[in-house]
Amino acid sequence: MVGAARRVERIAGETPGVAIDLGDDDSIASGVAEAVETLGGLDILVVSAARDAFAPLEESDREEWHAQFEVKYFGTAELCRRAAEHMGDNGVIIVVSGIAAHIPFSGNPAGGASNAALEHLNRLLGVELSARGIRSVAVSPGFTRTDRLANFSGGQLAAIEADIPLGRVAEADEVASVITFLASPRASYITGTTIVVDGGRMLTGAPLSGKDE
Repeated sequence: MVGAARRVERIAGETPGVAIDLGDDDSIASGVAEAVETLGGLDILVVSAARDAFAPLEESDREEWHAQFEVKYFGTAELCRRAAEHMGDNGVIIVVSGIAAHIPFSGNPAGGASNAALEHLNRLLGVELSARGIRSVAVSPGFTRTDRLANFSGGQLAAIEADIPLGRVAEADEVASVITFLASPRASYITGTTIVVDGGRMLTGAPLSGKDE
């Protein structure tokens, strides 16, 4: 799988990028059309969208909830719909959610709710697109070492890792390897489900805390 991941990185580096605003349906439509024209078709779509907005429930207003869902759910749903129009047999859609879909996260309640909605969308896609030979799978990572961890203090990060059975956050490559596998023919019988990559964090059952502990 490491070799496959490196091949994906090489291909991605050689492929022209297409900018898409997930808050704009016209941008999504034109971006998908441009990608199809550039690539000569569309076989795999991986959607990993997020909005960095960390605040407890009492500080999250209606505007913030709308902003989270606009990007994470509504934009993703429209992108998947548009992309699926261009996919044939053996097409694959992978949506990246997060374990806050399953465990309450006081630091970003709107983000957790939109993740849960995203996993429902994945199940719906798994049913509706299967007749066309298109698979859909959600990947739900736990805390992962990316730039987003800069939003957490040292005390918060230590508390986060203390609640993970494997004792550490995930490396980005570990999540990417799972996505690479799911997009490959080796995962041809997997659809409509969510693969959790969290180091065992969900096994503890403890809520995700947004406070410095």
